[in-house]
Amino acid sequence: MDNTLTKEQQAFKLKACSYNITTLILLDNNIKEIANQLSDKIKLAPNFFQNGPIVIDLSSLHESNKFIDFNELKKHLLALGLLPIGVKNANLHYRIHAENANLAVLGPSSTQTKKTILETTEQDNKNNSKLFLAPIRSGQQVVQTHGDLTICSSVGHGAEVVADGNIHIYGSLKGKAIAGMNGNKQARIFCSSLEAELISIAGLYMPSEEIEKILWKKAAMICIENDHISIETI
Repeated sequence: MDNTLTKEQQAFKLKACSYNITTLILLDNNIKEIANQLSDKIKLAPNFFQNGPIVIDLSSLHESNKFIDFNELKKHLLALGLLPIGVKNANLHYRIHAENANLAVLGPSSTQTKKTILETTEQDNKNNSKLFLAPIRSGQQVVQTHGDLTICSSVGHGAEVVADGNIHIYGSLKGKAIAGMNGNKQARIFCSSLEAELISIAGLYMPSEEIEKILWKKAAMICIENDHISIETI
């Protein structure tokens, strides 16, 4: 069979897309320490990070102009199962070294990166639970490192909510929800309408393709049973 394409046949299309990509904000140039601390974070939810693209943000190192061995950093990130695709907020000093390591240099609008919200909660009570009244929108990430997280509105596509304890979502869950991030297998996820891109508890996870087969667009409680993700209607 002749597989040669004629001039009338199109072999590909180019399309500009926007994705939510995890950003590694460097605060120091100690590559080994960065790798060690990042390894500890990944152990909390290994399946979530596996083969995940990552952008290196250099904005916090601009004034110091500390040398960064980007080849060494790439090696460690790849060893941890991450896929470094480029750097952002790079001045001329870092741009040259990044390009020499075959890393893309991204402009401020070249990629949509996750905005992490750590302390801007609407309410923080004595029980170490955090309450958000506003919806969590695409590109935003809310992290509760100790205790439960309650979202009084919805979690949109491309948004991410993470908690050490339980996650309560009064609206729809269309983004990602990660409970029990420190290995708490008793943690649960509750939502009024389950339409998630991904759910995860204590390192176990389930993507939307599998969620749809069990329960979709209904109120749900997610927990761990017999070391597997379990979804129940509520």
